[in-house]
Amino acid sequence: MYDNNNLVLTTNIIIMKEPQVTIKNLKSFRGMEGLGFNANIYVNGVKTMFAIDGGNGGQCDYEVIKGQESNVQLIKDWVKSISKGKDSDMEMDMYIAGKVDEHENLKKLAKLMAKAIVFGVPDGKSYRFFNFKKPLSGVPLIIVQSTVNKAKRSLKAGEVILNKNLIELGVKL
Repeated sequence: MYDNNNLVLTTNIIIMKEPQVTIKNLKSFRGMEGLGFNANIYVNGVKTMFAIDGGNGGQCDYEVIKGQESNVQLIKDWVKSISKGKDSDMEMDMYIAGKVDEHENLKKLAKLMAKAIVFGVPDGKSYRFFNFKKPLSGVPLIIVQSTVNKAKRSLKAGEVILNKNLIELGVKL
C-alpha cells in the first residue's frame, strides 16, 4: 500500500495453530523392517482415527472414525503448512509416526522419573539422570534431596530438573 511518501508493505500471514494430537491405546511391536504400532489418534480431545504401521518399511495407514473427517483435515492442513511443498501424504505419515514416538518417549521418561532424578532441557532430545533403581518413594528423603541439590549444581544453560513427582515426595526445589 502506498501512503504519500511512505511505502508500506503489508502481507497477510496466516499462522496455523497445531491441533492437539493425543495418542491412546498404543500397542507397539517389532515388525519385519522396524517397529510397528497400532494406536488411537485423538484430535483436540476427540477420537479421530485408528493408525496402523505394520513395521514393514512402508507408510502408516489410518482409518478415519465416521464423522471425524474435519479433524483429519485439521491435521492435513497443519502438515501441509509445515511441509513446504513436500509430498503431503508422506508428511502426514511422518507426522503421525513422530507423535507416536513422542508419546512412547514421554512414557519411558515418566517411568524413569519414578526411580531417578532426571534433568535436561525441557522438550529436548536428551537428558541426564541419577538413577536409584528403585522407586523414589522408597528412598530416604534426605538422600533424594541431596541428589536433587547435586543435580541442580550440575545443570547447564537451559537445563532444569524434569521430574514432576518431587514436590509430592517432600523435596524442595
